[in-house]
Amino acid sequence: MVHGALAIPGKTDGDEVVFTEDEISKTGLDYLALGHWHSAIEGRAGNVTYAYCGAPEPVALDQDGAGQVRSHISTTKAAPHQVSIEPSAFGQTRARSSSWT
Repeated sequence: MVHGALAIPGKTDGDEVVFTEDEISKTGLDYLALGHWHSAIEGRAGNVTYAYCGAPEPVALDQDGAGQVRSHISTTKAAPHQVSIEPSAFGQTRARSSSWT
């Protein structure tokens, strides 16, 4: 588990804890739970699956995917382990961005 920002040049330069997908892939983990971002994001770096679950409720209108938990995580028994993540709705507030034309 890490509380920090996945490196995005020009966006995360000022964050205190920043890491790269290359660093994630070298951990040797099956799954890495991430915290810090308020949006829900999932990804894969090498053989490592990682996910930000997002905030329990939206804290800003520009942060999609809040109000979820990642509650069903499973791995296969054979190496390399495959991780399956299923998001589950948790929060009560919904926000969706739209553009007015």
